[in-house]
Amino acid sequence: MSQITTCTFFKLESFSNKLWAFSQMQLGHAHFKNIEGLVFYKLLGSGAENGFSSKPNFGTYALLCIWVSEKDANNFFEKNSFFNNYKSRSSESFTVFAHAAEAHGKWDGKQPFISHASLALDKPVMVLTRASIRLSKLISFGEKLVM
Repeated sequence: MSQITTCTFFKLESFSNKLWAFSQMQLGHAHFKNIEGLVFYKLLGSGAENGFSSKPNFGTYALLCIWVSEKDANNFFEKNSFFNNYKSRSSESFTVFAHAAEAHGKWDGKQPFISHASLALDKPVMVLTRASIRLSKLISFGEKLVM
């Protein structure tokens, strides 16, 4: 078995569901303890204006997970009450399954991705980018995105 990465995107419409999803950025972590096969996870928000804005988009969130196996991932998606509650509050959701081909940098001081796939020109490619922006650089970062 080889490591699998999943990324689930959730779209929320009502104010109460958006507020709930926003609260899970802090409160949701309690639901990820002792999940079989889960190596790493991140609850992710998104930016407005096609995702590349310093302004938050309170209607779109994502869950990035790295699993020991696809079986562990599928078991989570089928049976986990937190995930299924999140899905039921969403107007749309979809999950991408991927194998890492390359990885650079660290998340929380760790490199959770094991690169074991090769890129193929006839297959879709997903690029995940993560950045921390210093508060003092936030305005200039936003200006560069607009240009």
